[in-house]
Amino acid sequence: MRKVFLFFLFFSFISPVIFSQDTTFITTYYLGTDSVQTHTSCFSTCDSGIVFIQLHEDETTGIEAAKEYFMEYGGFLVQLKHSGERLLKFQIKNLEYTVDPNRIYTRDGLKNNLIKLKSYKPEPVMHLARLAKQMLTSYIVNKKLVVALHNNTENKFSILSYKKGMSEAVNAAKVFINNEMDPDDFILTTDTSIYRRIMEKNINVVLQSKKAKDDGSLSVYAQLNKIPYINIEAQHGHIKEQGEMLFAIKDIIAGYYDIIELNYLDNNK
Repeated sequence: MRKVFLFFLFFSFISPVIFSQDTTFITTYYLGTDSVQTHTSCFSTCDSGIVFIQLHEDETTGIEAAKEYFMEYGGFLVQLKHSGERLLKFQIKNLEYTVDPNRIYTRDGLKNNLIKLKSYKPEPVMHLARLAKQMLTSYIVNKKLVVALHNNTENKFSILSYKKGMSEAVNAAKVFINNEMDPDDFILTTDTSIYRRIMEKNINVVLQSKKAKDDGSLSVYAQLNKIPYINIEAQHGHIKEQGEMLFAIKDIIAGYYDIIELNYLDNNK
């Protein structure tokens, strides 16, 4: 009976949990003998077509920074839960596999990520592709805007990584740096008009290149599928700074229909 149960792989159950005045739904997805969950929380208004998402479970600063925003403006938040760690680990037929949960949303990116982590085999690719498809269908496809919350470690990854000659330069079409800000605190977007408006606010910002390397990330998927995407990135522990960036672009998030109109005008000049 157990073998038949595992064969279905993505049989999921949804259970509502009430906390504070918001509703959280927990969905469980099975990967071999292990499982991952999505916790989806509704803060007041949930039907705006805008989704906030946390893919790395250990990056808790972003969630702490966003709490005040959600309490004031509402929102729909998706959190991926598994082990409390950055990387997702699971077993299939007594073999353990490791994957970055932000590197599974395109087929090539998923394959290359598993190769890099020495976890590549056809079976885990199939399982993870199904997980990615279900998450994308449930939370990303047909959304007006995706806002990701990420954190980094000091002196390892920052907006400086996107400067010419640096490791991420190939993935950047444009970079604006405010030298008075900590370079670890910045925003990345796939949308030209969003980039321009953030730059006008004097905030560190990167416009992702349309020729960015396909690493399987949600930002690449969003760009390939023409879903506007914003990543608010900050150093671990920079709760105040990440919150300030989020509040600084609240008008961009709230007035997104105007941005769609600007994109139309830009593309039809």
